[in-house]
Amino acid sequence: MPGREEFKREYLESIAETCSKPFAECSRMERYTALAAMIRECCSGVRAETLRRRSAAGKKIVYYFSMEFLVGRLLENYLIQLGIRDMAAAVLAELGEDLDALLECERDPGLGNGGLGRLAACYLDSLAAEDVPCVGMGLRYRYGLFRQRIRSGRQTEEPDDWLSDGYPWETAVPSEAVEVRFGGTVDRREENGRMVYELRDYRSVLATPYDVPILGYGAHAVNTLRLWRAGPVHKQLDLDAFNAGDYSRAQQRRRGNHLPALSRRQHPRRAAAASPAGVFLRQRRTAKRAAHVPRHASFVGQAARARCHPHERHPSRALRAGADEASHGRRRAP
Repeated sequence: MPGREEFKREYLESIAETCSKPFAECSRMERYTALAAMIRECCSGVRAETLRRRSAAGKKIVYYFSMEFLVGRLLENYLIQLGIRDMAAAVLAELGEDLDALLECERDPGLGNGGLGRLAACYLDSLAAEDVPCVGMGLRYRYGLFRQRIRSGRQTEEPDDWLSDGYPWETAVPSEAVEVRFGGTVDRREENGRMVYELRDYRSVLATPYDVPILGYGAHAVNTLRLWRAGPVHKQLDLDAFNAGDYSRAQQRRRGNHLPALSRRQHPRRAAAASPAGVFLRQRRTAKRAAHVPRHASFVGQAARARCHPHERHPSRALRAGADEASHGRRRAP
């Protein structure tokens, strides 16, 4: 871990890189963002070493699926894991800033709202602390459940726009985006003594992963929480309509597919969730998460390298569909 002077130097470098201005001219939010970026880089170093060590040992990896991961605020937790919280507080005090005030700048990520999500997050923490290779698989919700406001003595609900200032812990990995298909018709036929399944007339979304480091106790290992954002597969703009001034029609291609709403918000109200549209949304969310198990050359060989653990019953159906898509029988599926 860095010494006090090294910590101070690296933090001021992070301020310069992140904010492009002197520390004295930065807002408190900017100072928090720079500190979080610096600690994320520390986690990246631990993660690289973790992956190298595990690869050499040939360890099996767990893919852990959950609809929610209530990880909470990460900065203070990671400062404690790295053993530098007191040093960070002293350096910030020397610079005229208060660590506790910076910690209050961090938004709770809107990735869960109850016991299910908190339990899933605790599992991730424990797996990292025990150095068990694991990738948590969830959805990158654009909005959390809701933000509470009291007006005239009554509760009102507002969108929890937790990503409005960005999320300094995540790293987008567009090179590993995958197309996820929904609906359509499944055709099956027999080839060389086995059943082959093909999907046609489907709708699809482009799922882009965002990785969040999960630092284990003692900072000996880092696992990954991979959150998937749903977006349109085709992002083309109708340039002819745009040049003609018809901006609404120019965007029509992108608006036509409503499936990107899969990762828009955590949950609809209970009544809406029980409606046919609500059931449709939940089923496709679970299918979307389960579609992201890494596709090696041999789907059959996955059992020797990985295990898939659904935190609830719904992803198991989609994992079954993944085996069908790879044309493997029920006995040979992972």
